Amino acid sequence: MLQMIDKLANPGNISYTRPAVLTGLDNKKLLVRIEHEHASFVIEAKNALAEHYIPQLGDELLVSGENFRCCYIIGILHQSEEPQTTQTLSTAQGALARRRRKDGHDLLSIEDDQGHLLFEYDATDNKSKLYAAQGDLSLIALKGDIELVSGKNIHCKSLGGLMMESATAVQLRVASDGEHHSAISLTDKGMLLTSQSMGLKAKNAALKIEHCQFEGNTFKAVLKRSKLMVGKIETVAIRIMERAKNVYRHVEELQQTRANRVRTLVQGTYQLNSETTYIKSEKNVNIDGERIHLG
Repeated sequence: MLQMIDKLANPGNISYTRPAVLTGLDNKKLLVRIEHEHASFVIEAKNALAEHYIPQLGDELLVSGENFRCCYIIGILHQSEEPQTTQTLSTAQGALARRRRKDGHDLLSIEDDQGHLLFEYDATDNKSKLYAAQGDLSLIALKGDIELVSGKNIHCKSLGGLMMESATAVQLRVASDGEHHSAISLTDKGMLLTSQSMGLKAKNAALKIEHCQFEGNTFKAVLKRSKLMVGKIETVAIRIMERAKNVYRHVEELQQTRANRVRTLVQGTYQLNSETTYIKSEKNVNIDGERIHLG
């Protein structure tokens, strides 16, 4: 294991000075626990303070070394004030169950045969911690459910990735006593999002949907600029109202309007320019103006 830790730290020799906790007194050999890259491991420590330091389990020390096989105790950060209250129970393989007091807290901990912390219970704060000193941690119930219940919040934090996988369905739901609730349901057929209100905020977004259908009561969009490229647009509406400061349309071929009545109201000048103009009326044609110029 120590060879693995040396490779994780740096190839070759390294120099370090860091805090450590005294976890073992075995035949005058001192063992300290060092935290490195989100893992803890136990190595041998030599007392460089000589008679100025009397080791006690739980002491917080300052150690220095050139590799992760052995280090030297060069300082005391915090010495256990109540060593007489420490109680230990060990197995034949060297695993320990330890009860001690630290900074006014009554602690109960379990360590493996290498001094790695596996479980710690703080009776003062009523708080429990479960550790995986090395490797993975699995909770398995092959013929039953696994339920995590908290009276307050549940926090999930990963220094790497976070994956949730199910063979049938995944559901996130906010329970509510009322009629409305929010939920996300994932199955192998698709995803369903249900909520009274929803907000989406992003600097950049890209949506690729082969078939899309929107249905609702109202739709409102506020944009500084919009560009729409469509092969065909078909609009069916009872009433269409458009307002703009300027409107420019470019039609390469035909623009056709079919209506029962057409009315155009212009406050200023109405100008029509074309190569050929053709006006046909089945009945009357009325032209009314103060002056009419032809030709």
